[in-house]
Amino acid sequence: MKSSLLMMALPKLRKLLSKPNAKFLLQVFAKTSQFSVHDESGSIIWGETITAASYSADIVVNGEMLGKVEGNSPVEAIAALVTYLANQELQAKNLASEALAKYEEINFLYELSHKLTHCESVEEVAKLALSESNQLISASGGSVLLLNSETQVLEVAASWGDVENSSNAISLKQGMIGSLFSAGKAEIINDVPADERYQPGEYSMQSMISAPIQARQHRLGMITLFHSRPFFYTANELRLLVTTGEQAGVTLENLTLLAKFQ
Repeated sequence: MKSSLLMMALPKLRKLLSKPNAKFLLQVFAKTSQFSVHDESGSIIWGETITAASYSADIVVNGEMLGKVEGNSPVEAIAALVTYLANQELQAKNLASEALAKYEEINFLYELSHKLTHCESVEEVAKLALSESNQLISASGGSVLLLNSETQVLEVAASWGDVENSSNAISLKQGMIGSLFSAGKAEIINDVPADERYQPGEYSMQSMISAPIQARQHRLGMITLFHSRPFFYTANELRLLVTTGEQAGVTLENLTLLAKFQ
């Protein structure tokens, strides 16, 4: 579930104020103050219309206005209460989302490790790493490029989607992927055309996320996922791709060692 890696949406005031604890607290305030709570569109979701209200206070969470409180007496305390409740709701949703994302990550890594042990060729490892990473990371294409130790170029070991017809070999001094490999860096580039390393015609992608494939500090290649439209990749997704690259790297190194003794 790729969406679970993203921050939860802000809570809706109408749903929030329908909860028993919120209703009770607003009723306590209503005993001494006449006020109404409005959503972001201006519709009343609690209380009644107050003609020519003298006071107004916004309800703002994470820099976004969820609504406002209006009344004939100061309403800042009421707005602060509703803001507090909204923040509590948001934190609870984010904690649940993070727990789900962590479960998905652990399950993903377990499955990946298990499947990699059954790979018998470099091509199998490359294809598996690419397909499995896309289970949790959204993309419209991707590639695994491995270093040819003799020619010192990155060669495509597996690809899919919008990058299948791209160059089959990339110089270590060429463009973004060559630069990232030479630096041994994992990186998110959410605006590919604006990147100074971008070379016209190199990619038709708008966003990309890339990580080294390595084992014991030896860089073996790069795994990269792309989007053909603007997309915002996250640090959590980068961490997943980095771990995928590390697991694939260990498997590739083991296959190489095994081949030497056969």
